[in-house]
Amino acid sequence: MSYICGMNNNIPYIMGYVKNKYLFSDTKVEGLTSCYIFGVKCLINRALLFHCQLENGAVFWSLPISAFCSRDNFEEVGNSEEKIINELQWWNCQSSKCDVTVFSYLEGYTADLKSRTGRIYKGKYLFTIDDYYGEDLPLGYAQDSDSKCFHIFQLENGNYAAYPNDKLLWYNENFVDRTLPIPHYKAYDWDLRTENAPIA
Repeated sequence: MSYICGMNNNIPYIMGYVKNKYLFSDTKVEGLTSCYIFGVKCLINRALLFHCQLENGAVFWSLPISAFCSRDNFEEVGNSEEKIINELQWWNCQSSKCDVTVFSYLEGYTADLKSRTGRIYKGKYLFTIDDYYGEDLPLGYAQDSDSKCFHIFQLENGNYAAYPNDKLLWYNENFVDRTLPIPHYKAYDWDLRTENAPIA
């Protein structure tokens, strides 16, 4: 299933919590507020930004993934905003346009996520966000061979995370054998065109 593309996109909505320190000018405010996370915004060279509706009817726009949690006893994965966002999202957006997809093959599966600090988190796959170029000037690097997608996970520790393929190992009892060694893979970077004449 795929959603309309652009800077702002629908996502499969998630019932969770937003940390109150993101909602008030006093960032020392503690506690959580129930919400539905329903949209995402991509801005080049910035962290993903999500939109939510609070239980009192207010809609909040453009909050980072670190603002949300799935339960009230979530784990703090860092002692500063920078450390937390770096644990929960590997890369910035590579364009200001993105597409949102739920891959049926991956839906509901779990994976191990390897963080920048070497920690391994376990999470359940929710959906995928991928950057793309539109019809305008191709600003950014969404088409580079090392471009990364954002698989969105609900982590066992109560956080949400956005991780690329090369930082994940999936579980799938019907196919995956997790006892096999993991070689050092490289990104596929051939620029194949079907209508080019061969160059001698």
